[in-house]
Amino acid sequence: MVGIDPWEPALRIARRNVAESEAKERIDLRPQGVEQLQDTAEFALAWLPAPFIPAEVVKASLEHINRALMPGGWLVAGLYSSDSTPLATALSQLRTVRSGGYPWTASEIEERLRAAGFEAVEAVSPAPFILFVLGRRPDA
Repeated sequence: MVGIDPWEPALRIARRNVAESEAKERIDLRPQGVEQLQDTAEFALAWLPAPFIPAEVVKASLEHINRALMPGGWLVAGLYSSDSTPLATALSQLRTVRSGGYPWTASEIEERLRAAGFEAVEAVSPAPFILFVLGRRPDA
């Protein structure tokens, strides 16, 4: 199966969903790795689903995301929350590794965001098993 794009099935679904969306004029789908992002000050919000992205890609992408955000724009890095019990932590880490990601802790992602130039960095958990680490691109 050489030459088959593994992302094509997901992109096909995404294209259909975008075509049906009221926001379709504002959505641009690109088969591109986040670490290859070259935009400058284009986006108000970036979503980084960390449980599905290898550690080296997350590390390589944060400065690209910061540059691609408009001044004052936000990055939301999603993680699985695993603070309840040792078993819950182990299962969360297993789920993350099986999904292709690295089992980051909130403090590790917070530290990486600050190092990449984000400010107002904080972790919030809106629901059990979900953790968001937020960071804002400085205004100036």
